[in-house]
Amino acid sequence: MTAPNPRHRLTMTVNPGAVGMGLALMLLVGCGELDPEVGPDQVMAQPADDAPVDENCAIQDSDPDTNVRFNEVRDAIFRNECGCHTEPNGLGRLLGGLDLDTAEGVLAGGLTAGDRVVVPNNPCASVILHKLRDDPPFGSRMPRGGPPLESRLKTLLMDWIAEGAQ
Repeated sequence: MTAPNPRHRLTMTVNPGAVGMGLALMLLVGCGELDPEVGPDQVMAQPADDAPVDENCAIQDSDPDTNVRFNEVRDAIFRNECGCHTEPNGLGRLLGGLDLDTAEGVLAGGLTAGDRVVVPNNPCASVILHKLRDDPPFGSRMPRGGPPLESRLKTLLMDWIAEGAQ
């Protein structure tokens, strides 16, 4: 048997950024996507397609004369209140598969609710509005760990969905 050639050494490099990201994911609990009440275990507990968000849910646009565009919803709500689903390394985006930073991502949905996150023209059947309730029918209220969404912002989101989620 020949001695190993010192020039053919196996070396392993560790990317400190990747290690740090891994540790951050393990330690980070603020986004809450590691909580089983938020993840795939709740698929069967989601509301029926025609289940209203609450008795005050309105399918009609509250202000038909004003068109709401995705960019307005994204900037006023998603980027300010839903960082776990808009930031590139947010847990809701990485683990839950829900990207609220693009209209396509919102309409595609996430791993748990699929394309029912937003049901165009039907805010009352949209899972996102169920999750914004004070006491959602499944899982935790969103935004997780933050204050409830202001009424005017919920109305903006409902109007965008009622108008077809364009």
